[in-house]
Amino acid sequence: MAPAERVYVALGSNVGDRAQMVLLETTLEPRELLQQLHAIEAERGRVRSVRWGPRTLDLDIVRYGDRAVREPELTIPHPELEHRDFWLREIAELDREPSPRG
Repeated sequence: MAPAERVYVALGSNVGDRAQMVLLETTLEPRELLQQLHAIEAERGRVRSVRWGPRTLDLDIVRYGDRAVREPELTIPHPELEHRDFWLREIAELDREPSPRG
């Protein structure tokens, strides 16, 4: 099994003012994790009918270890990372946390 990688996922919404960053450790490949995040959004009622439409839940992979991914539906690091100061601050804060694996 591949070693777990540290992944930063933004939890947000464009309905109201909610945003948070979480740090995960996963052995899933980036595409697999994206599919899981989309499943969680769907379970919570998100419908992907209009691009840039209202979203009560938006889960974005912001950074995935040191990987760079360029696919039609997945770009890592997130293309807006350098423009979102609050993401950069939260990542810096989470980077200070030790890995739960030791």
